[in-house]
Amino acid sequence: MPSSYTTSLRFEAQLTGENLNTWGALLSNTLARVDDSIAGYLSIAITGNYSITAANTNASADEARRAHLKFTGTLASNSTITIPSVSKSYWIWNATNRTLTVTTGSGSTYDIEAGDKLPVWCDGTNVNGLSYGSYTLKEYVAAQVLASSTSYPS
Repeated sequence: MPSSYTTSLRFEAQLTGENLNTWGALLSNTLARVDDSIAGYLSIAITGNYSITAANTNASADEARRAHLKFTGTLASNSTITIPSVSKSYWIWNATNRTLTVTTGSGSTYDIEAGDKLPVWCDGTNVNGLSYGSYTLKEYVAAQVLASSTSYPS
């Protein structure tokens, strides 16, 4: 039975005894994938809706393995970013001029406004981000500022 790519990050799950005397090359590829998963950064220019690519390779075509994604471009309208339906977290920088909605294509979505840099994570179906109760982070901070009667020195 051959190796398989069974994890959320598509690491190669090598079978015991497989690839005798060649495991060093496989280990190097796996370590590069681990590095991308923890600290990998990728800037992606978009013009509209975009689906993150995922591949069982160590190539740059696997955008979904990266930990940090920056989206750039001048958009005509808000856009949707579709991520794979696997358990994974990302730091997303929306460097576009419009709101990006992050989704798996099903389940809940999370909006990232222009200029925001926020963590999001997927449980395999739903996309989640920073929130307090039913408030997004921005909504919560705004509600607290408006509710405060204390004036702060400038």
